[in-house]
Amino acid sequence: MTKHVIPLGGIAAAVILASSASAEIKVNENLSFGGYIVGSATLTDIDGASTTSTMDIDATKLITTAKFAPVTGTLSFFAGSDNDVTVLDAYASYDAGNGITVTGGKFLSWLGYEAFDPVNMTQITYGWQPLAGSISGLIGIPAYHSGVKIEKSGDGYTSGFAVLDSNRYDTTAVKGDGRLDHGAGFEAYTTFKSGNFTTFIGAAYDKDDWADLATYSGDVWFQYAEGANTFALELCYANQDPKIGDNTASYFWLLFAKHTFSEKFALSGRVSGGNVDGTPADAEYIKGTIAPAWTITPNLEIVGEVSYTTFDGVGFDNGLFAGLQARFKF
Repeated sequence: MTKHVIPLGGIAAAVILASSASAEIKVNENLSFGGYIVGSATLTDIDGASTTSTMDIDATKLITTAKFAPVTGTLSFFAGSDNDVTVLDAYASYDAGNGITVTGGKFLSWLGYEAFDPVNMTQITYGWQPLAGSISGLIGIPAYHSGVKIEKSGDGYTSGFAVLDSNRYDTTAVKGDGRLDHGAGFEAYTTFKSGNFTTFIGAAYDKDDWADLATYSGDVWFQYAEGANTFALELCYANQDPKIGDNTASYFWLLFAKHTFSEKFALSGRVSGGNVDGTPADAEYIKGTIAPAWTITPNLEIVGEVSYTTFDGVGFDNGLFAGLQARFKF
């Protein structure tokens, strides 16, 4: 998986930060618009290697939702820091009743605790995203792809299964490969909620006959939320199995805590780490993050972050990231 410009995980985003979702603009009962603009100033210092700073627009998104029961259509346009505009979401969902929903089109993977859209993130960077891109590119959480999925919701649970054009975690985040003739991808998940506890279990698989490569990953996370406090644990394992050569396995873990002091201020902390077996020196990292967040208005939020990462097997020992991000949603 290449760097997710904005990341992952619609389920976790809904559970943890529903209040941060884009502010919907309703045209009528059937049509609504929303979106966001996110920009940041950052400093990255890699010990013995380089120091870089940025001040730029990180992401822009415009989303349209049309509801004509039992069908709902969603279309969004997205531009990352490279300013390339792409169609991000493009799908229609059919409510079949009895808790069953069938969706076809282009949509986000279920895997990943941390959200794809930055307005649903508690930090600026991801726990799976250290300063060394060669490691983060092998962490096993997919992003956008195209296909058909079916979900079933019941008392305290939701489960789903998807057939996809691809489900690679080591390719672009904003689309799948667009082809079924050299192999399909599959994804499944189930999530349970009991009181203050939420459990998610998901798996992804892709067989690329053209590249003679199979990739698969499993992701599990647990969350406890009560009052002003939220705690979470995530574990992810991934494997690339080429027809020729050795497997490349990786794992990733995350511990997360958040305390909301008031309607205007919250503080998040995170410790994460990972290892990529088969890379030079079996590269690994441990990352610590502190992230304060200020709600200026219902449409404007300021998020800060300081992260310190230690490395092994990547050619340098540690790195520091500091940033301030403004998020405007409409």
